[in-house]
Amino acid sequence: MHHYNFKIGLLCEMYPKDRCLLGLNVNRGQKICLRLRSPTDSKWFLERDEIVGTMLHELTHNWHGPHDAKFYKVLDELKDKYFEFQVSHSMKNSSYPNNFSADILKKPKNIVKKYTTRVSKLGSESKNINLQLNLSLRELMRKAAERRLHDSQTCTENEKEKYKNIPDDSELCIIDVINLDSGDEADDDICTKFKKEFVRQVKKETPNEKHNKLDVIFLD
Repeated sequence: MHHYNFKIGLLCEMYPKDRCLLGLNVNRGQKICLRLRSPTDSKWFLERDEIVGTMLHELTHNWHGPHDAKFYKVLDELKDKYFEFQVSHSMKNSSYPNNFSADILKKPKNIVKKYTTRVSKLGSESKNINLQLNLSLRELMRKAAERRLHDSQTCTENEKEKYKNIPDDSELCIIDVINLDSGDEADDDICTKFKKEFVRQVKKETPNEKHNKLDVIFLD
């Protein structure tokens, strides 16, 4: 976010009727909506990597709208950055010997390079020239077209369709997390305070409902 100077006005969950739709970006970051739950069962969450992939996709729309070569070039850069961050973070918190983790952390570019050789960068320049040489131009064009078609289904660019699926602010339970942090509380205390505030907001929004068996799922 800081590296690319991306700004988001409101990040929220959506559960659209269109089962293929995974994310929406309104006015280049004014509001980003993500599908977090399975389209077939609202009690089941999608895989974290799938949600993060959608988030990176929508963030790319902050910079560029159409699903074209420029779009996929930046999206692939974001995926590489995210992978590099994941590797760096996991190594810092791993139980490997210090000399091993330090050696890995000094060479994040090498790690990313090994990763990208196993992923076809369609719609943009591939970092593995040998991989592209093994694919015909027609095959590359076909796969790029399939990727654009898939993204047009999971992330609509049609303004009329887009605004049909955007949840209105009045439908959202918006909690100002910043106000929950006094600056001198432990993270666990802040998390507990957030959960209590969330439940309080839900009860406030639905005063006529019974909340004795309120089913609230928190993902830490």
